[in-house]
Amino acid sequence: MYHERWEQELAFDELKTHLSGRAVPIRSKTPAGVVQEVYGLVLAHYLIRRVIHDAAVTGSADPDRLSFVGTLRVLWRRLPESPAAPPSDWYRDLLREVRRQRLRPRRPRWYPRVIKRKMSNWAKKRSEHRHPPQPTKTFREAVVVLN
Repeated sequence: MYHERWEQELAFDELKTHLSGRAVPIRSKTPAGVVQEVYGLVLAHYLIRRVIHDAAVTGSADPDRLSFVGTLRVLWRRLPESPAAPPSDWYRDLLREVRRQRLRPRRPRWYPRVIKRKMSNWAKKRSEHRHPPQPTKTFREAVVVLN
């Protein structure tokens, strides 16, 4: 589940860093304005993720392997031409371009459960913990599902 939790952390990063694009993500001074801005950010994030999902489904790919930032840039470039083209043709071409926004494979990550504090139930972090051996199996190969 560590890998899936990491995907959630990346989604938060997409919202806070890449989608907002401002040093202060929420500029409103009133509660109603904050709710409106957050709603707009979440709606835009959903829209981009939906485009990524549609592109992945039509191209038989994993949605986690398509770039959020790449898709955002494609949308910025392609939105001005949307009124000129028929919507179905425009969306089909958009999905084709989004499918090209692939990410490099992520390296398998594993870190030992140690902390730096002196008074702890956990082992003290030492030099042998700095570069732990990486797993030899993929996450899918390592998981066993019991019925």
